[in-house]
Amino acid sequence: MSAVDAPASRLTPPVSERVRKIIASVIEVEIERVTDDAYLGVDLGADVLDQVELEVEIEDEFDVRFADDEFEIKRQTRVCDVIAQVQRKLAEGR
Repeated sequence: MSAVDAPASRLTPPVSERVRKIIASVIEVEIERVTDDAYLGVDLGADVLDQVELEVEIEDEFDVRFADDEFEIKRQTRVCDVIAQVQRKLAEGR
């Protein structure tokens, strides 16, 4: 089966990879620094505006919407916590 014939799920990068790319892009850090245990604020330098932009970008990328109290990103939030929140939302069916 060629890449053209492959199902979309085989062509779409995993959730974790997509979230890491969004984080790196929004915070403007090298993708190598966006590890599971990296804290958004402490390790990667995310500020309040970055946190808001992350939520918007993640919602757009995954076509999901989070309620105000459903998605939490703080300076002490780790990358793996963000990935887990997105995976939970996707499992719920948006």
